[in-house]
Amino acid sequence: MTFDVARSTARLLLAPIAGAALLSYKSQLYLVASMATASRLLPYLPMILIETKGPGNPLKRTNGVAEVMFADETKAIVRLAANEAVDMVEFKAEDSAGPYGDWIYGAYQDKWIGTEAEIEIVDGAQVAFEMYAPERDGASAKTVVISWDGGEITVPLPRGRLVSHPPIQLDGGRRRIRLSVDTHEAHSSTSDQRFLGVLVNSVILDQNKISPWIHYGVFPLGATRVQKAA
Repeated sequence: MTFDVARSTARLLLAPIAGAALLSYKSQLYLVASMATASRLLPYLPMILIETKGPGNPLKRTNGVAEVMFADETKAIVRLAANEAVDMVEFKAEDSAGPYGDWIYGAYQDKWIGTEAEIEIVDGAQVAFEMYAPERDGASAKTVVISWDGGEITVPLPRGRLVSHPPIQLDGGRRRIRLSVDTHEAHSSTSDQRFLGVLVNSVILDQNKISPWIHYGVFPLGATRVQKAA
């Protein structure tokens, strides 16, 4: 991941119930020094409200501390300290503008989604998904139904091929899109009992590939985790 991509996919994660904030950057979680510091970052980063309940509490899995060293109307300089490593990162006001997307539920950090997943697209004009089902002996092709307020498409997904579809036209604002996969993968490992649908290789938003995977185990406030079949 290049610096520019990492910077533009950073997220400010606010946990209002816990009165805490995190910075998600390069798949690492940094505890923001204070809520006052978090407010100084709001003009430069997309913000998500998160929950901090349960064994996967992200506040217990931080990698370091984020502190704002300088901020004006165009940029913020942030110090990221983890153990003995210290990085200085510049976030620009333009990074928080324009379209972006975040999974609401059903997506995993390794780019698998469950048999049901939902993503929220903000201020996008169009979106498409590149999907893949790996080849497995005796496994049949899959079907993915993509639905949103205003439409639905069905995408056949042969094994071993990267498949996309014509872009879904959106009208800006906040739009939620659901992906439903007809069957889940057979469990190939006793240690991985997730009910997996397909791999989403890329999300193409306004003709640009984006990376909407925030740190694994961080769920937006009020989101529903994937429901596993009985």
